[in-house]
Amino acid sequence: MGLGESDKPIAQELLSTWPDLCKKHDIPCSAMHLSSGYTVGDDGNRYVFTMNTKRYPDFKGMVALYHKAGIKVIPNIKPYMLEQHPHYKGLHEADALFHDPWTKKPVKTRIWSSGVGDNGKGSWVDLTSKAGREWWAKGVQSLVDLGCDGMWK
Repeated sequence: MGLGESDKPIAQELLSTWPDLCKKHDIPCSAMHLSSGYTVGDDGNRYVFTMNTKRYPDFKGMVALYHKAGIKVIPNIKPYMLEQHPHYKGLHEADALFHDPWTKKPVKTRIWSSGVGDNGKGSWVDLTSKAGREWWAKGVQSLVDLGCDGMWK
């Protein structure tokens, strides 16, 4: 996680050295389970299916580097979102968050947001709703389009 969440040097620079380090030290590596640090916003919180382009200016290129070394890339994704997530309001309006059936408001809970012990208010995406499934599928597809081989949640 430390490599994938670094700002200086940027995470992509650090992670791009990993395949060569494995080869140099004869460490077998078939997959990189990438922490959710790639989703960190300017406020330090994680926003699923967003890309921190400061830490990862060429994520697709980094994935290609891993593939060249025979290493699959499996990013972490979480089926919840903080209230500040750029898609929170839209998913609420689409009835794609778990909600209280009487108030119609999203059920909010304290969920992990950034560092050790950090949390904030947020809601779970309702994957039984059509809008929730479509949003989730679009997010997964965005990572597949960048070359990711699987998802870790």
